[in-house]
Amino acid sequence: MTKAAVRFDAVSTLIHGSTIVINSIIERKESVLPGEEPELVELPPVRLPSPDELAPAAEATPAIERLRRFVAWVGEGSGKGRKLTQKGRLTLADGKALVELLGTGDRTDPVIGDTAFKTRSSAELPGVAITFAWARAAGLVRVVHGRVVPVKRNQALLDRPLDLWSRALEGLRQLGPDILGDAMLGSFLAEDLDSLVPAVLLAMYGGDEPVQLRTLADIAWNDVRGTYDLAGQPSPVTSTWRWMVASELDRVLQHLELLGAVERVPAGSRPEPDLDLDLDVQLPIAPRYPLGGDAMLETGFRLTVLGTWGANRVFRDLGIDAPVIGDLAAADAATLLERCAEYSETDCQAEFEGWCQARGGEAAAAELVALLSVTDDLGTRMLGFQALGAAGTAGVDAARSLMDNPDLRPYATMWLVDRGHEKQEAVAPDMAARMLVETCALVAATDGPVAAAQLLTDLGPPEEQAAIVGSFWRVESPHVGPALDALASSHPHKLVAKAARKAAFKLRSTGRS
Repeated sequence: MTKAAVRFDAVSTLIHGSTIVINSIIERKESVLPGEEPELVELPPVRLPSPDELAPAAEATPAIERLRRFVAWVGEGSGKGRKLTQKGRLTLADGKALVELLGTGDRTDPVIGDTAFKTRSSAELPGVAITFAWARAAGLVRVVHGRVVPVKRNQALLDRPLDLWSRALEGLRQLGPDILGDAMLGSFLAEDLDSLVPAVLLAMYGGDEPVQLRTLADIAWNDVRGTYDLAGQPSPVTSTWRWMVASELDRVLQHLELLGAVERVPAGSRPEPDLDLDLDVQLPIAPRYPLGGDAMLETGFRLTVLGTWGANRVFRDLGIDAPVIGDLAAADAATLLERCAEYSETDCQAEFEGWCQARGGEAAAAELVALLSVTDDLGTRMLGFQALGAAGTAGVDAARSLMDNPDLRPYATMWLVDRGHEKQEAVAPDMAARMLVETCALVAATDGPVAAAQLLTDLGPPEEQAAIVGSFWRVESPHVGPALDALASSHPHKLVAKAARKAAFKLRSTGRS
């Protein structure tokens, strides 16, 4: 047995574990920062509980409890709702009563130092005022002839907590002036909450690690820079404005917390990578500043399961492709493999399992076999065999049936060896050689020639790699040429690159290039 043949036997050990093959064609897409066109955003698939499982969580959120209590209180108003002031606000007496009923924590007639400040309007009770505005934005109450009354057609929402929660999230995006309109110096974000909330949700979407307020504020500031002409403003002024944006954003996040969409993580969590948002100046650290300083900026936020569900609905309504594991259960095999090529290996496997379960192992295996028998796309082949693994015993039988196909025999043999259904000796050197060639060609096409060259580093020192590459031209595969071209152009060791060039020349001399 030649040296190359011995090494190919070692290659079979390296390749039969599907990680190398599958990872070469499956990768998680990086999150896309807000500010880009929605149609360009690509999001990773997420796992979501069923609506029945989410409903209790929605029902338990403080915001939903407040909205229900408020609507019930409005409906108790002698059958005609509750009277409002000439400015359309709740009366002061009603506002004070609602502080306790709703548990808003608003202070009435506060004393600051030695000075008492008498509360003169329900507008000075922000928790109550925002709940009123929120109920209106969610379509639960309306104003008629100076009175606030329940919206009859939407009262059924009160008994459907998840639908009510979704309506509340939608309504929150309309509350910019109510949450931020009391700013003494004006607000940068009050009129843009409808677009800001999706942007903030997007920044936290699909990850387990908390995102610091500093990062979220930078995203909001980037949006401000695109909306307002800030050119020529002195640095101290823009720094102050950025602090204002961070403070306003924190108030918005507080209401997402009330809704149970996000959870706050105290400062001191793991530092985050620089997202390179191309900001004009770095946000200064100023602990002396009344907005909270470094500790405030380092506070982290992440989506809850409920928040992920809500964000997914928001993104889909905006036309953004926001896949959910299980979406492809009814898809055909070709669509399944095409979409899963963009997933992480874990998400891909979960989708395969759901797809096979939806149609049964035998039907799933038969559909995959039909596709594998006609495709010449390497990525589809490798993912197709990966999907067979989710079909159970029917998948094993299907793989054995493909052993008669000369193009698929190496894949089927590797698959069976990988799962313990065949011994390692079943992988002949020519099979391992073909799998290595086609894996190199696939990696070169998907990740570039440098990645293909890197694939060979586990095969031994350069001399042994050169011996293996030098015999590639003998492999019966239409993908030999692309694999050799990639290695000839990008392998870091001259000996291996030269062997690839010589093998490519021999391949062309046979007329198979």
